[in-house]
Amino acid sequence: NYFYPDKLSVFVPYTVNMRREYVDNILFQAMTPELHEQTIRQVRELLASRHRFNTQDTRAVNVRDTGESAAIIGGIAEGLQFVLYFIGTLTLMIGGVGVMNIMLVSVTERTREIGVRKALGAKRRHILTQFLLEALTITCLGGLVGIALSYLLVWAIGSRPFLAALLDDPTRQTDIQLVLSGNILLTSTGILGLAGLLAGLWPAVRASRLDPIEALRYE
Repeated sequence: NYFYPDKLSVFVPYTVNMRREYVDNILFQAMTPELHEQTIRQVRELLASRHRFNTQDTRAVNVRDTGESAAIIGGIAEGLQFVLYFIGTLTLMIGGVGVMNIMLVSVTERTREIGVRKALGAKRRHILTQFLLEALTITCLGGLVGIALSYLLVWAIGSRPFLAALLDDPTRQTDIQLVLSGNILLTSTGILGLAGLLAGLWPAVRASRLDPIEALRYE
């Protein structure tokens, strides 16, 4: 259009405009995120000059700032993410306690075996390494099963509704999206490896310190 060359103009049919006595809702968007606050201020000033009210009167015009809503949603999402990370870490550490109990029972049941190995010349570091590797193997197998189950749950559940219906978000970005990313796998693997190492350390030290003579006498 020659008279309106810019893209900021809005055209409403006259027949549609005549159906309403006043405009009660105006939707606007800043050209760039950096101009967000400036745009809101300019809209308030323009409306204040047209309708003769104080620009500081927040009750005169109700501005629904989607930026504030996005910040609130982001805070809620970060809080949920922190809670999930905490629960996941706690679960892995509890699993490590279970591995420790298994290894302690294994050391008790294999006391005579440890005594025989020491009598045949095995050193403390050999016994220590053996039980540490066993604990890490059990932890690794459990981790592989957990990863397989995680992929299955992500595939089966996908996403769950959260705030998209409340905020009329057609993109569904505000819903809960179940994702198993590489960073999550690396973090959980590191925590699981540390838990397995700590879980197997005390049983391995206990096994390496057994006296061979007392171990051979154990019934």
